[in-house]
Amino acid sequence: MTDGGTTASEGRGETIVLADRLDIVAARDLRTAVLAAACDIVLDASHVSVMTAPAIQVLAAARDHQMAGHHSLRIDHPSAEFMASARILGVSLERMQTAECPT
Repeated sequence: MTDGGTTASEGRGETIVLADRLDIVAARDLRTAVLAAACDIVLDASHVSVMTAPAIQVLAAARDHQMAGHHSLRIDHPSAEFMASARILGVSLERMQTAECPT
């Protein structure tokens, strides 16, 4: 990821640290990172201060992509701003991560 996001290998999976500002540019970078990972993914959302609709669309699509590939997607440590943005835009945390990955 760029613009504040980083990736790190975590055993058989990958951790992606989400950018502070999840806007359309960060959403594009997140999409690229998810498509490149052929493994379980953990998204560290602890530093997210702004999340826009394009980012939520990418997160929902990433969940579906991971499920189709029999991989998990988990959102760890969602910030209050991350949760507020999701709530305002009408998307639950469950829609953005796979069921087998409790937060």
